[in-house]
Amino acid sequence: NEPNHILQEQMCQTLHNYTGFSLPAIQDELKRRLSAQEEERHRARELVLHKMVNDIRRHPGDAEAILINAQSSIRNLNKQQKTDAYSFEGTVSAIMSQKLNEENRSQKYSGYLLGQDLASLETALSGEWQKDVFVCIGGRANSGKSSFCVKLLWSIISQSSNDVLGVYLTIDDTFSQLLPKFVCIAEGSRELEINWATNPNYYSKVLGPEIIEKRSIGYERVLKAIREQRLMIKDMNDGNSIAYMETLLAGLRSKYPDKKIVLVLDNFHVLKDFASFEERVRYKTMSSLLKQLATTYHMTLISTMEYTKLPMGTRPTNSSIAESVQMEYDTNLIIHLYNELHELGQNATHYHIDSKGNKLPRIEVMISKNKISSFKGTLYYDMYPSCSDFVQAPEGCVAANVAKLLTSPTREFSLL
Repeated sequence: NEPNHILQEQMCQTLHNYTGFSLPAIQDELKRRLSAQEEERHRARELVLHKMVNDIRRHPGDAEAILINAQSSIRNLNKQQKTDAYSFEGTVSAIMSQKLNEENRSQKYSGYLLGQDLASLETALSGEWQKDVFVCIGGRANSGKSSFCVKLLWSIISQSSNDVLGVYLTIDDTFSQLLPKFVCIAEGSRELEINWATNPNYYSKVLGPEIIEKRSIGYERVLKAIREQRLMIKDMNDGNSIAYMETLLAGLRSKYPDKKIVLVLDNFHVLKDFASFEERVRYKTMSSLLKQLATTYHMTLISTMEYTKLPMGTRPTNSSIAESVQMEYDTNLIIHLYNELHELGQNATHYHIDSKGNKLPRIEVMISKNKISSFKGTLYYDMYPSCSDFVQAPEGCVAANVAKLLTSPTREFSLL
């Protein structure tokens, strides 16, 4: 299994010298074994193609997704069956390549800078997550997970040193529903509400012309990010399948071979792939394919997830994610969002007060699986629902709520 033909000939000569077998016989045996390996590879590929054809016949509506799955399987076979897979020289080459990459790496931070608003999350994820990473963000409806993902992506692309292309693909919302969230977060003052941004002429008459100015700032910042090829926004009308994501990422990676890419998918459980499959098999297959997208295109893929039925007031765990076993296996990072104000209403103790005296959500950001760094625990972020923005909660306010969480029967996570 030595890939170098010159070394093969030298090894055959050495074997001839030590065994006394004729050189032609040794060479013929080598060819026979190489031929057998090639036949084995051929049979493995044929099995993949045979399964693909049968699956398409049984589920014609899922033909595109089945084809993507087959391509992924063949890609994995090729990795496993490379001629140097059994070669010590191949392993040494791989080790030396990684060693050199590590030694030649710049002194820059290996994770993503997130800015002041998400500073504690940046610290919690102080490891390598710029490529080959699959992230799951779970949350009940109205927990703020879509807005949190917009904030997270905007924070990543706004830090110039990250030098990243961020892609947001929403299947839950339309482009026109998602864009105002980006505009309000980009504006940054938390004084521009989504309703004002979407109907500026009406609200400027009621509340004053400064709304027009703030909205213009937000739009200019979003447009600047798009013109500089730092941001791309897609919705269900562009595509709602893993097959579309594969095509999109292949095109982006071809155009930007060296650029870091972060793609947010909102949300996983609304994807249209493998719709005719049994639910458990469907989610298992889709989870594996998303992981493979992250590793194939060396990028970070962040996806929102839905929960199974969860009693109100119960903090989620990894098992709360619908069909969670494969997801736990495939992901590098699992984050749960818990909005106690939405869950418990007036009985909530985790909230913050705005300038008008209104109670607003204080979101618990619970990191339950983390292969990026050693941190597992709960971070707190104050949410401003009217503008979809988040900011790190003051430490003193968080400390005042620790006693209740520590004694809660549904507590699953440690605190900072």
